[in-house]
Amino acid sequence: MINREEDTGEFSEEGNVPRVYSPWRRFFARSFDLSLYNILWLGFLALMFQENIGRRSGFENYLDTVVILVLMLFLEPIWLRYFKTTPGKRILGLWIENPEGNPLSYKEGLERTFGVIAKGLGLNIPIYNLFCLYKSYTMLGEKKPLSWEQSSAYIVKDRKKYRIAIYLLGSAITLMIFITLVFSQRIPPNRGELTIGEFAENHNYYVEYFEMDLGNRILDENGDWREGIPQGNDRSFHGYPKVPEYHFVLEDDVIKEVYMEVEVEDVEGWINSYGRFEIPAALAFVGAREELRWFTGRLTDLGDLINEHNFEDRKVNHGSATFRWEVEYS
Repeated sequence: MINREEDTGEFSEEGNVPRVYSPWRRFFARSFDLSLYNILWLGFLALMFQENIGRRSGFENYLDTVVILVLMLFLEPIWLRYFKTTPGKRILGLWIENPEGNPLSYKEGLERTFGVIAKGLGLNIPIYNLFCLYKSYTMLGEKKPLSWEQSSAYIVKDRKKYRIAIYLLGSAITLMIFITLVFSQRIPPNRGELTIGEFAENHNYYVEYFEMDLGNRILDENGDWREGIPQGNDRSFHGYPKVPEYHFVLEDDVIKEVYMEVEVEDVEGWINSYGRFEIPAALAFVGAREELRWFTGRLTDLGDLINEHNFEDRKVNHGSATFRWEVEYS
């Protein structure tokens, strides 16, 4: 329990309930908590469903914020019930309790948190949420208690500067966790030496991860093409009159070489380069190399390498892998 004689909270008009009228301190504490809920949700998507969290659409980002608020609604009352604070509030020296100095019950915390979401954050409804934030900021500036705080005390233990350093460190750690999640997704499910089935699994992983359009085709466990999950309109697939075949050079069922072969004849119109097929095959093979532990810029470099000089004979080394292109056309 916080010693009421030592806290630096400002008292309300009633004279016996401490309040905190520091809008920016409260805002940054709330932002830190939301970032933790965000990491928790994105980590769940990445680890359980292999969702590409680095390429979420605008609508998906909005749905993410809705889920984050739901997590906040049910998790924050637990923090308040057992610790009288949340991670962000704790770092910035903020505590919440009832007027008698006891922790809020889960029901009281739930009612308070719902008030924050509904009236403080405006249910995350665009524009309306900005209005709610501005209204809360104005009320705090006028030292008026917010509606969801009528039955609770808000205390700031101290305003020591070391808390800012801890806050920045915590924010940097959450950012690093997000970056780690994003880059860990670039590592395929199978590493080291690959069988054909493992190669196909890696190939299909990258096709889905990068949302590549291969005309609704994926590889089966034998490295042959089969129909995948429909991806909607595939008009962008025009320019590929034939699907290439993958061939494998094996040694004790382990792939030593992968090569792709396609021959196109008597076709009217333009023919695209087959880089769209080469990229997932190259990633499936090279991404399994143990040397690419964090698969940094090399993944993007590999795509650029394939897309450059598409219709030229080439031989290029990429780490421990060697790429060869042989093209004949007239």
